[in-house]
Order: sequence, then structure tokens, then C-alpha cells
Amino acid sequence: MTGLALRRLSALMLCLGVAACGGGGGDNGPDVSPAGAFRGVITTAESNIDVVGMVGESGRMMLVGSSLPAAFLGTLTTRGENLGGSYRGFARNGFVFDNAQSNISGRINGVVSEADSIDGSFSVAGGGSGSFSLDYLEPVYERDSNLPIMAGSWILTQDGANYFFTITTTGEVSGNSGGCNYTGQLTLINPDHSPFNVDLTETCGTAVQVMSGLGWHNASPPASGIPETLVLGASSASKLLLGSLTRL
Repeated sequence: MTGLALRRLSALMLCLGVAACGGGGGDNGPDVSPAGAFRGVITTAESNIDVVGMVGESGRMMLVGSSLPAAFLGTLTTRGENLGGSYRGFARNGFVFDNAQSNISGRINGVVSEADSIDGSFSVAGGGSGSFSLDYLEPVYERDSNLPIMAGSWILTQDGANYFFTITTTGEVSGNSGGCNYTGQLTLINPDHSPFNVDLTETCGTAVQVMSGLGWHNASPPASGIPETLVLGASSASKLLLGSLTRL
């Protein structure tokens, strides 16, 4: 996204994330679902950025770059095969975008080929534009989601801080980090698919942030040696909480 190349780049190898969208145009027949897990490329005036992303049937999206310490969250809607909407981008770990901002926003427009691809363009508020091309990742999206399996105590480390969360069998979330408290809810979108909605409220003294986003559960057989993780991403207009949680 023009204005999205960072002054400094570092690897952020997080499983999946996304930018977002909302509206469409014209009478183009039945709405095509953009839901799925995706891998692709963002093309800006300055670089090509490899990304992975997730779109829920709820319309929420999250996109994370493998070489870009930033994330983009938003909301997507379709009309026919056309999509459009809005996103917010968050630079991380002290990095900033080319416009010297760590928090940007913009619009997305594109075309969806259901369970196959999403292609389109985007703008950046204040100036800038670019394009993106995403291909469907069937094995990642075609996993069940189950709240009781995710119940328990988890820890997330982000930007040097530890966040402690407890999740109940009904998806209720409570947590704390550095004097801030968290409450919220994980809500299944479709139990036959991996993403679920994340809604959190952060309270730090008198300051309150209401955040929303997506998550998914990565669980491999114990014999595989691959640790179980819970990927969560949620943002308000000014704050991002994103990471891979592990069990305590």
C-alpha cells in the first residue's frame, strides 16, 4: 500500500492476518463469499510484500506481512463478486509508515472468486494507493472451530509485554497485563471453518479501548511436537492487540 513501506523492515512471522473491506457496486447477482484463508502479495509503489490473511464469514478480515512488522484489520462486504470496505493499519515495534505514522487507514475495492482468490486495489487516507492479489489456502480455512477446546489459561507476548488470558468453554475472555484489564467474547462464525470473531474491551484506569477482530486455533497431534497456539488479532481505532497465544 503506497505509504505502507516501512522505514525499517523486520520479519513478523505470524500465521495469517488481514486488511478489510466493506461495500460493492452494481446489480451483479447473488453475493459471493470472500471467506477463507489466503496467501498473496501487496504491491506498492516501493515494494512487493508477501502476506497471509484470513477472512471470516462475518466479514472481518486480518492481514499480516511476513516481512512487514505491521497488521491490517477491517471489515469486508460484497455485492455480487465485487467487494469494498475499509481497513486500519498498525506499524509495530517502533516502526512507522513512510508518512511517519504508526496508524493509518484507507479503503479497499476488489473482486472475489469464491474459495479461489481476491484481487483488488486500495487507497491510503491522505494519499497513496496500491494493489493486492490473494490466493485461497484450503487446508488452513477448512478446519473446525470449537470453543470448549480453546478453554483454559493462555499467555501472549507483544512488544515486550505479557498478556494473560482465561477463556471459558462458552468463549468468555478475561485477562490482564501491566495494570490493564481485559474482558470480552470469542464467538464462533461457522463451526465448520477455522476463524472466529474476537471482541475485547481493554480498561487501563479510566482509559477504555473497545477492540474487534478475528482469531483461530492451531492444534496439532501431540506426537507432532508442534505447540498448540491460539492466534488473536483485535483493534480499536488507535490500538492493536495481535499475537500467537500459548497455553500456561
